[in-house]
Amino acid sequence: MAEYCLKCYNKLENKNYTKDDVVLSSYPETCEGCGQIKYTVVKVRNKKRTNRILIGVIIANIILWTTLIALLWEPKQSELPETPGQKAYIAAKYLMKNYALKVPDDAEFAPFEETTIFVDDNYTYAVNMWIQAQNSIGVKVKNNYEILVRYEPEQGQWRLLSWSEK
Repeated sequence: MAEYCLKCYNKLENKNYTKDDVVLSSYPETCEGCGQIKYTVVKVRNKKRTNRILIGVIIANIILWTTLIALLWEPKQSELPETPGQKAYIAAKYLMKNYALKVPDDAEFAPFEETTIFVDDNYTYAVNMWIQAQNSIGVKVKNNYEILVRYEPEQGQWRLLSWSEK
């Protein structure tokens, strides 16, 4: 195979290749065109293949970065309750767990969707829900409760007024 330096290869092929367009030998050799010792052209790089790979990498990056940004910037569901009924539900669960149940760590509460809430005057709410918890002898039972809670805006806190099994 003929070995030519980049300058002679461009003259021979009537091209204008640069070092980036070709693969050069790993050590200097004698150029058959000019007779000097230089790095010679081993092969011409396939630009179409390189361009396709580059375009594929760019498209993959765009898709991945767009997905990542969409996941990170997705509006988070607020963990804080939005309606007064939801706030009363959370307050009733908290107050029952901390002040009424014998084994509060093991208790299971009805989901908000299965709970009925009635609003009285003066920020008083009647929350009707089931609670599954251990009784005084250690048996886990599921009972329906009516829990009366009141929000006191001047103190910014909820109070447990009463609770009863139904």
